[in-house]
Amino acid sequence: MTNDRADTTNINNDVSRPNQSTRFTGLKQAAAIVGAVACLILAGIGFFLPVLPSTPFVLLASYLLIQCSPKMHRRLKGSRFFGRILSDWEDRKGIRPADKVRAIVIVVAGLILTFSVGNLSTTLRFLTLILVLIGLYVIIRLPIAKDETP
Repeated sequence: MTNDRADTTNINNDVSRPNQSTRFTGLKQAAAIVGAVACLILAGIGFFLPVLPSTPFVLLASYLLIQCSPKMHRRLKGSRFFGRILSDWEDRKGIRPADKVRAIVIVVAGLILTFSVGNLSTTLRFLTLILVLIGLYVIIRLPIAKDETP
């Protein structure tokens, strides 16, 4: 009977430490770093293109870096461009309402500018509209940061 209890205790102890077993190593670590860099590049491009929201790519890059390189994650969280978004997401569990509104306004303004100035075919206009709607859906679904109350 004592062996059964010991087995149950070992199972429970293993479950309580998921962080040790979920860290990426080897090829997964390299792929995660490459993926994080790609996400940050897309986020940078998203600052200028209305069809590409930046915040989801920054959050995905953060997740990948947490899994493979906490040191790189700390550097990303301390960066001038992405640090505040990540701090809000990790510490306050969302993004600021002003950031959400700003993102929506920029995406819609970019769409209007693209349609009014760009010489796009009907097919490209339709595809652009679909991508913008997907981006807006993602932005709208992001949770609002909770107030900092002690």
